[in-house]
Amino acid sequence: MKLSSKTLAQDVCNRVAAPLQDTVVDYLSLASVARQAHWAVVGSEFRSFHTYMDELGTELDLLIDDTAERMLAVGVLPVGQVDYVAKHTQVEPLPDTFVQKKDLVVALSERIAAVAMRIRERITVLDDLDAVSADMLIAATAGLEKTLWMLQAENS
Repeated sequence: MKLSSKTLAQDVCNRVAAPLQDTVVDYLSLASVARQAHWAVVGSEFRSFHTYMDELGTELDLLIDDTAERMLAVGVLPVGQVDYVAKHTQVEPLPDTFVQKKDLVVALSERIAAVAMRIRERITVLDDLDAVSADMLIAATAGLEKTLWMLQAENS
């Protein structure tokens, strides 16, 4: 079965789907990093940061689903399986060690900033193709940048 958009031409749908798929991979990768941070954090602020990583994971799950569902709305099946994400991710994994909160904040901030910058580039591509998809990524970027600010405030 093939789904198709009733509001966008098929060639446009395929061009819209590519940056959305890359964004799904970024979000899935960030969610994995947040889960690792959730498990790896140690130190005096363990409990609050552990809980915050749960909240970040929930936010990322919503972004993943919204972006994947936008792909479906334009008639393209998103791919989010582990092997595909591992092969296509640009998000650097965290070390396989326990880490102090202050160091995790730096590591997460770097990764979130890199994802937000890539999404800003994708917005530029989508602006001319599909304002709805571009708008969705604009709102998501605002949320990521708010998260980035909150993380940076943790180490100030």
